[in-house]
Amino acid sequence: MTPWFNLPDASECGWRLPTSGEQGKSSGVPSVAIIGAGIAGLSAAFALQRIGYHVTVFDASDRCATGASASPAGIVKPYVTRQPSDAMRFYQNAYAVLMDWLVELGDASSYSEMGALQLKAEGYASNDVQQIVNAERASDIAGVSIDESAMWFRQAGWLSVQVLCEALLADVQRHGATFTPDHALIDLSRADEQWQLSFQQQPSAYFEHVILASGTDLLNEQWLPARTLIPARGQLTGFKNSTAIATVISGRHYAIPDEETLWVGATFDRGDRDTAVRVSDDDHNRNGLMDMLIEDCWHDPLIDETPTAHYVGVRCTTVDRFPLVGPLPDFHKARSVYQDLHHGRNPSQYPTPKMQPGLAVLAGLGARGVVASPYCASLLSDWLTGGHQLRDANRWVSPLRNLIRELKRQA
Repeated sequence: MTPWFNLPDASECGWRLPTSGEQGKSSGVPSVAIIGAGIAGLSAAFALQRIGYHVTVFDASDRCATGASASPAGIVKPYVTRQPSDAMRFYQNAYAVLMDWLVELGDASSYSEMGALQLKAEGYASNDVQQIVNAERASDIAGVSIDESAMWFRQAGWLSVQVLCEALLADVQRHGATFTPDHALIDLSRADEQWQLSFQQQPSAYFEHVILASGTDLLNEQWLPARTLIPARGQLTGFKNSTAIATVISGRHYAIPDEETLWVGATFDRGDRDTAVRVSDDDHNRNGLMDMLIEDCWHDPLIDETPTAHYVGVRCTTVDRFPLVGPLPDFHKARSVYQDLHHGRNPSQYPTPKMQPGLAVLAGLGARGVVASPYCASLLSDWLTGGHQLRDANRWVSPLRNLIRELKRQA
């Protein structure tokens, strides 16, 4: 591992782990403030509470799951590529963790395991994860006409991201976590081995540890360098569900059938932060679905019908589509230490980056956030308890990697 992606132990990064005797007690237990009550922040709360931290979740809104985590419909299925890849391994691990969490949360998670068909199956093979089915079998599964082979993910499905967030919040609150809404973080400062959290029109709070998981709030470049995160706007369109679609169907577009609503999506506009509903995006989603499915699956009134629901979310993504997970480095010092990487010096001449004590990030989840969040939170909790999983994945998820890439490319 190159020095800049070497991950020190949690204790070397200013993190204190509860002892076995402290767990379950209200006093003496190390505290962690999690900024953001979306899918990232609540996944972090769920994971860290289980290893003994006293968790307080802050959010700028008056409730959880606003912003991108307010999505009414998110696909839950493995991510596959034609050839084995780092991304496929990462997101298949993530899918496995999410499925374990959904079992633990039970009916509260809102998960609908109806399976998922992924079109454009050329070049893929059947295995333990997916089954390649011909057009006739795909049509039988879907309940509508499919004119091409597809990958069938039997154990896949969909859920409301918003409802999942509400289930996670209810669970952590039952186990002693605190939710503090209407707290918009405006500043972080370090003094006396604690972080001072300054909020807009609210008293400051003090914590040993902080996890930044507030999505688009991290785009302000206050805690992350420019271009580390990229906004990406997406719009879902809901139509009255008058089709016979029986499973999730995905290709260039996707369809998620609820009892009353057929959710069709989604647009993807990188760099766009506008949350207003666009009629042009509704048309784009409708036309995309009709291109994806044979026309006779539609009941005539739906084609010209006015949408019954909309969802617009702005997610944060990254250049390489991997999330940011782990302790937050001192970016100013890192830029100084690694500024001559483009000269090609031997990596052994560089030190491991210095981390900001007790400060971590979980962000940049992009379009796969509902699948990635539990795994990313589990990577963080595993690192805190001395495991190796985050260390093994650090070259993909390190918050420093974009800066390293930038420094290497300097002329």
